[in-house]
Amino acid sequence: MLFTRVASFFFAVLTFGLFAFANPVTNANKRAVDPTTLVTNLQSQINSLTAQLQGITSNTPANEILAQELFSQLIATIEEANAQAQTGSLLKRQTDTAVADVLGSIVSTLAVVLTPIVGVLPILGPLVPEIDVALNGLVVSLDVVVTGLIDTLNSLLVGVAGILNGLGLTILLGTLSL
Repeated sequence: MLFTRVASFFFAVLTFGLFAFANPVTNANKRAVDPTTLVTNLQSQINSLTAQLQGITSNTPANEILAQELFSQLIATIEEANAQAQTGSLLKRQTDTAVADVLGSIVSTLAVVLTPIVGVLPILGPLVPEIDVALNGLVVSLDVVVTGLIDTLNSLLVGVAGILNGLGLTILLGTLSL
């Protein structure tokens, strides 16, 4: 008699427990983000920050403060995109080369814009490795969901490898085998 009560209790718990675990899988698919959208949003944010950096042409205390602030925002923006890529909320196994094109454009823009700024304001030199680490983390995270991203980026960034090396983005260069 006690066995039937215990058995019916476990049967009820098991039945309702299975229904409770079925919903999160469908909700996760609804929240998934396309990697192309992620890097496109990142590109628009970085373009607005680099446009402000291009306006800095002289070494003054006010420009140093502004440039350090903008570098910090660049790092935070890249790290935020990296966090989104690592949460697993991206659509898995994308083979779209658009992600590589946009990401290559981002890296090229950063290399071309940051090189003269670091030359004008040497105080920014210690912040370059932080950008290097953030960019490398983003590339590695996106390579998990975008098939062959590193190989595609390698071919896209061969032309700016010298600039990247001169800027000091050595971790990224190592990942891309440039």
